[in-house]
Amino acid sequence: MRRGIGLLTVVGCCVLPIAPPLHSQTSSRDAVVNVVATLDSLICDEDTDSDLRITIDDPRIEGTSRGDRRFTIRTADRRGFDVAGTYYLSNLLQELKLAQESGVDSFRLSAERIFEAPAERISRSIR
Repeated sequence: MRRGIGLLTVVGCCVLPIAPPLHSQTSSRDAVVNVVATLDSLICDEDTDSDLRITIDDPRIEGTSRGDRRFTIRTADRRGFDVAGTYYLSNLLQELKLAQESGVDSFRLSAERIFEAPAERISRSIR
């Protein structure tokens, strides 16, 4: 079951933010980030089992914020954006790894890609 509610979309029992329209090139939720610094920080904070993946199997480290499924992205202009949830954090990790493999130092991180619905992300990846 899928139906829109204002700025949210209900998918089953999960609530996901709606991504910006596909025709927009950039949005206020896009952010220019340092690829290596953001990637290193994300892996250090959320990959608690050191397998270079962010999954539900990464245990939370008691007494710290490591593994709490929340990460704040620091942008080049020092703004902060929070990403929460295993699925979205793994999307963030994948986008950062793709940027790193392309050899760029910084790039525009798209909120549309991070918060993309699973079926849409898989379909886009296949195309």
